[in-house]
Amino acid sequence: MIGECDLDYAELHRRIHQIAGWLRGAGLGPDDVVGVLLPRGSALLVTLLGVLASGAAYTPLDPCTPPLRLASLAGSARLRWVITDRAGLALAAALPDVIVLDLAASCSERGEPIQADAHPDDLAYVVFTSGSTGEPKPVAIPRHALDNHAAAIAARYRLGAGDSFAAGLIHGLLDGDLQKGLDYGVAVSAIKHSIPGDFAWVTRDEVEAILKGGGLRISR
Repeated sequence: MIGECDLDYAELHRRIHQIAGWLRGAGLGPDDVVGVLLPRGSALLVTLLGVLASGAAYTPLDPCTPPLRLASLAGSARLRWVITDRAGLALAAALPDVIVLDLAASCSERGEPIQADAHPDDLAYVVFTSGSTGEPKPVAIPRHALDNHAAAIAARYRLGAGDSFAAGLIHGLLDGDLQKGLDYGVAVSAIKHSIPGDFAWVTRDEVEAILKGGGLRISR
């Protein structure tokens, strides 16, 4: 469940493997890092998972980021490829020294599973520090760290088929919430949120009401 639509496992896997096959055809593989310039939504979710299925790694890029800062982030991460949708083509094309990949082209793939040939020490994703003490710095996360985190959380909360799991659409993807849920066959509710102004304060009771309204179990 991702904001504007629901995806069952069959459709999710088909789209993931479409994107993975498309990226492999474009020459991407283990330890290649591709920028993903997409707004929050189902396309972002399946694209990040498609990148991982291809064996490559991703760096999420926010389309709302000012162009100069976006160019700086892309340069720091040494991106050679950027995936985007039609709305982001002009913004992506302005980034220096990158190959722009239009996500719409992935729809022509058959969506058959591929062998990623990725090693546990290969990269899963690259994210940036906040930059509060200077320039944002890229931090590389290997696949084994993501897998270990997913397994630990699944064991801690006894996740399994029939459970529902809430994950923030951005931070949940980055710290493995989405991965841990999908790995263990649960229904993942990706919480799509926007924060007006600088901060939005939400009480524990309000959070629990939102989660319970979606049929989610609360564990502490």
